[in-house]
Amino acid sequence: MIPDAKTTRQTSVGRMLNLLTRKLNAEMNTRLQPLGLNLPEFSILMILLEREGQTQSELGKKTAIPAHGTTRSIDALAALDLVERRPDPTSRRSHRIFLTRKGHQIGPQLFSIVSEVNGWLLNRINDQEKQAFAATLAKIL
Repeated sequence: MIPDAKTTRQTSVGRMLNLLTRKLNAEMNTRLQPLGLNLPEFSILMILLEREGQTQSELGKKTAIPAHGTTRSIDALAALDLVERRPDPTSRRSHRIFLTRKGHQIGPQLFSIVSEVNGWLLNRINDQEKQAFAATLAKIL
């Protein structure tokens, strides 16, 4: 028996994950907008909140943002006085990226947005389903 197109499309895990990602990204961008941020900038800030002093190249790899996009995002974050570039003591060509005082202060707001969006995204499933979903995603990734 050959499955029909509608059933294949509706049950495709890849399609559902793609739709979920788009929905999640749109909601994150909406909630980041009042802070003057977008999703790539948020991603860089979150990584720097974990560990400062990374190079632009390292940040690009961790966020999966292309080099030109990483540079643009860091430029935007610097213009908002959230990050600063400092010369890399081990390389004349590289800079290391550090949070400013304002960059450190925005952290709790970002953590709150993540919590709110996760709650919004998962509000239709119970706690046991949330744990199973998170565990399944972790296993896949």
